[in-house]
Amino acid sequence: LSAVDVTFADERLQDYFYQVDPAYVNEQRPLYDASGGYLETRWLAGVGLRPLRSVRVFIGVFTGFYQGARNRASALYETTSSTGFALGVVWTIKSSDAFVDIVDMGSNQ
Repeated sequence: LSAVDVTFADERLQDYFYQVDPAYVNEQRPLYDASGGYLETRWLAGVGLRPLRSVRVFIGVFTGFYQGARNRASALYETTSSTGFALGVVWTIKSSDAFVDIVDMGSNQ
């Protein structure tokens, strides 16, 4: 699995991350009025496996790119990119007795 998406956000969301209201102004954080527009481009890639019918395992990496973000002039804009990793296990303890078989992509079923 891999995906790329581009996010544009309205002013309310941009205000949450980047706006600096008068009550929070200081020497390092000048007044800033955020506005809506481009927020980020994200890329993600991952792999999931089902070693048992009741267990799924997944691992993934995701990166956000913020170059060209609408509010990059804000003192709260700190970086041009970020990267994270995910690793997980899902264990289904109980499931319905009525089961519908689903063929996973790449399986031999």
